Amino acid sequence: MRPARLHHADPGTGEMMDGAQQVVPVLTAEEGRRLVASGVATGGMQAKLESAMAALAAGVDQVRIAPGAAPNVLERLLEGQDVGTRMVLSEVSVR
Repeated sequence: MRPARLHHADPGTGEMMDGAQQVVPVLTAEEGRRLVASGVATGGMQAKLESAMAALAAGVDQVRIAPGAAPNVLERLLEGQDVGTRMVLSEVSVR
């Protein structure tokens, strides 16, 4: 099991950040639910997490929450770069 992390949504970039101000690379649906329930994720980030959780529940393998204003973000994602936060259904999916 991964250690607990402090999260917040950076209002400037829309990225999920940990307590060290680093982008959270992987987030499970359960962690997303806790962030919404605890009020850490609100507004636009809440909507992103809820949409991602719905997609995961419907069978999508993973969802990427990436900063849309970052230069060439779509190209970087299509090239396979780890940009933003990858959201998965469960810990097993993280590996």
